[in-house]
Amino acid sequence: MSAGELIPTAGLAKMDMSLIPMGSGRMGANGNSIIGRVGPTRWRLQVVTDYLDMDEARIWDAWLANRIHLGESFTAWRLFRLNPQGALGTADGAVTLTVDAANSQVSLGGVGPYVAMPGDMISYRTDTNGYYLGMVQASVAAISGTASNIPMIPRPLAKHATTPAVRRVQALGEFELATPLEPFEDYTNRQLSFEATQVLR
Repeated sequence: MSAGELIPTAGLAKMDMSLIPMGSGRMGANGNSIIGRVGPTRWRLQVVTDYLDMDEARIWDAWLANRIHLGESFTAWRLFRLNPQGALGTADGAVTLTVDAANSQVSLGGVGPYVAMPGDMISYRTDTNGYYLGMVQASVAAISGTASNIPMIPRPLAKHATTPAVRRVQALGEFELATPLEPFEDYTNRQLSFEATQVLR
């Protein structure tokens, strides 16, 4: 086991994500919320398993021990957004990436007849070997194999210089445990529930 290892799927029932702004907010005079940013927005992950049998429980127990004892991160995806909604076009692997952080956009090249749809997830490796995970905000159809200026939330990060490894299928984010876990033994019919916060680097 290691940092960045994929989360187990044995008995996994729910793996939900929501965005959390890093800052404080108040209601402005025009009715819009005003947020004082102290850092980039990141994803919050909530994980719930089914009632586990003994084999499933032992898989989770060993995996969680590394997260707790060694403080290792892990990678996860939005469970019910494994694939993009629109046409994938060319499979991930040789997709090129251009990042426009100032305008919160990315452009993908070599994607064939790809169509980005609102709610689709895109991830890539960052310049510090972390993970960017973002959600598409508007439909963009590729023209001549390039999907240009796809609006993303959160704001994109600088890409890895040589191998950004773009993923539109099973787009990954990196997380660390955010809640303490109750004592856990591997008897039958035990359920796990925990939260994690995205690691940005």
